[in-house]
Amino acid sequence: MLLDHKTENGARQLSTKEIITYKPKILKVIDTKEGIECYRDENIRQLMNFLKQPRTIEDLITDFKDANNEKSDKTIYRYLNKAKSAGLVIPAGKRISVDENDQIITQTIFTRTAIAFAIPLSYSELTSNITEKDSLKFNQILAKTMVEKFDLDDHQLDPENLKKIIDQFIKQKWELLENFLDEKASDELVDKLRSLKFPQIAEYVDLVSWLLMIDKGFDLEEIIKDSLS
Repeated sequence: MLLDHKTENGARQLSTKEIITYKPKILKVIDTKEGIECYRDENIRQLMNFLKQPRTIEDLITDFKDANNEKSDKTIYRYLNKAKSAGLVIPAGKRISVDENDQIITQTIFTRTAIAFAIPLSYSELTSNITEKDSLKFNQILAKTMVEKFDLDDHQLDPENLKKIIDQFIKQKWELLENFLDEKASDELVDKLRSLKFPQIAEYVDLVSWLLMIDKGFDLEEIIKDSLS
């Protein structure tokens, strides 16, 4: 039920109620090309910062304006649709208001699909910015390091097997973080995580994923054996 509220001088204020029907995940791994490209778009990243809390279109127009990056409602709709298609944003419910003429106003509320996001870069993406010649040299040195560390045969670490090992390691690294946050994170931790800006969240998930790997004593040798079998 919506109730009227009055100021001290008797003037009526808008009565408002928010109905939230979606609870964001704590962490979501972005593993599609569309999602990664959208995540890296500067305008989308700013939008995602504003969506730390559920926001309407009107809220977002004000947010962009206050950030000295004014956008029209059509532009914001375009950003939202792009982010929604990529799985980053979702309609989360409705904000229902009653104006001074007792007219009911309903607005859609949007939110992020997760509080934090992670991009598990594949081995190919990690080496995409170097030349073919340098990539070959990099692969040879990395393979030699792993051969000496894990007592492998040189022929076991051809480029394809090397790629399998690194990709499997990256996959398990993010799964470990996702499981920890889903199963162990307290409400207090989630609230603090929600308060971070988008770039800080990316740094947080990267660092914590490594700390969890160290704490678990992750068996890289076992990953190598599984990848080569």
